[in-house]
Amino acid sequence: GSDGTSLPRDVEQLIAASTIVIEGTVESRTYAGAQQFDAVGPLATPNHSAASTPFITPPSLVFDVTELTIRVDQVHFSRSPVVLEIGDYITMLVPGNPATYQTPTPGDPDDIPGGAYQMRSEMVVPANGDSRLFILTHNPDGSTYGPAYGPYDVLNVSGDEVTIQSSPPMVFDITNDATTTAFMSEMQGIIQSQ
Repeated sequence: GSDGTSLPRDVEQLIAASTIVIEGTVESRTYAGAQQFDAVGPLATPNHSAASTPFITPPSLVFDVTELTIRVDQVHFSRSPVVLEIGDYITMLVPGNPATYQTPTPGDPDDIPGGAYQMRSEMVVPANGDSRLFILTHNPDGSTYGPAYGPYDVLNVSGDEVTIQSSPPMVFDITNDATTTAFMSEMQGIIQSQ
């Protein structure tokens, strides 16, 4: 399973964890307040039968949530029972409050304890008007979407290299070469073989 932040091994694993793969444009960002979520552990697989695992009640987590309204510009893949078409809107829940987000300065000694020099990328919420590739999964509520692999599910594919939604942007090097052309080609091949 994914803990939400681990790096997927390859494009195939990224697609396998998703419900939908779309290109879309962020239309609005709405701070939805602090919400309570149940921490979800690894899913039971044939190797880990539920019967042999003692039942543990997962803790609840409370964190700030922002709702992104995303206009669907292209549907690459969907295993959702909800049929998505160009021009439809989806809601993606992302952690954080965009009102309190501060863009870090690369190498700013005030950014980290001890003042050591360090290049730091911080994950950011896409801005209104941002067009991105969204690789998402259904949330338990069945109507909203969220990331299967945290920041690796909102990708900028408008440049020569695929980048993660971060400040400063980080190249997402999951294919043999990090070019957008190679990534999109590999993604399309995997989707067509599903």
